[in-house]
Amino acid sequence: MAYKLIDDQITEYGGSYQGKAEACLYTFRAPPTWLPGSGWSAQQFLNRQANEIAGQGCHLLRQRVWVDKHSLYADYRVEATATASPIAWGIIIPVILAIVIGIITWKILSVAQNIDWGGFGTTIKWGMIGIIALIAIPVIISAVRARRE
Repeated sequence: MAYKLIDDQITEYGGSYQGKAEACLYTFRAPPTWLPGSGWSAQQFLNRQANEIAGQGCHLLRQRVWVDKHSLYADYRVEATATASPIAWGIIIPVILAIVIGIITWKILSVAQNIDWGGFGTTIKWGMIGIIALIAIPVIISAVRARRE
């Protein structure tokens, strides 16, 4: 048999939402639809999904459910679309990397100050700062680009 669409819900939040969204497609197996209570167990599973999405600070925008009925079980396929995670990981991770690079550079420079480099001390110091800048600038640019998307 083939999957048949049995439910296509657009929530009130989904009708007017504009922004990033994430979609998830998954399947699960439930008792056959001809058994009493099997529809209830499948609905409870879908309700738990909606509660889990809400518990993570997101909102369910659309939910589509298909069923493939067999004599001994029913396969459900669900496509859930929800608002994207409110945490901007694409910005947080590059910023943390830039801070770590800055701390490592500061430590290296503080140790390098105590070494007698002869006449090359200032040159080495500015060279190290230049290398760190070459690493930090692309990280900052990628964070800005991620923020725009």
